[in-house]
Amino acid sequence: LKTYSVQHNEYLYAAHFDKKLTANMAAPYLQFTKDAMAALKTTTEHMSSIYALVLICEQGVEEKAIADLQKLRQHKDYCFTLKGWSDLALYLVDIPAQKLYCNKAGVKEKAIFEFAKA
Repeated sequence: LKTYSVQHNEYLYAAHFDKKLTANMAAPYLQFTKDAMAALKTTTEHMSSIYALVLICEQGVEEKAIADLQKLRQHKDYCFTLKGWSDLALYLVDIPAQKLYCNKAGVKEKAIFEFAKA
């Protein structure tokens, strides 16, 4: 006899950029995750889903893109949260600067993607 059940899903997407990342270059990936959130089939057991998008930047990230993407909030409620919600955790990996940037939803899991300390 099942009395209570909760479902939490995590989806991970990654993209690699050879050129310096701009906000315009990230836009199609943000739209992809937004569409994926909208298409998610939920059940009565679904509580939350995290969509993690990791943008790996070989030539760095523009300052304006960093500022804009760190402020980004992508959230979706399902049936007024009765069937849960989804959030986008966005990570920007700046390889030349050896820095990792994230939005508010990504703070909790940031350590997973952090650069190793020597």
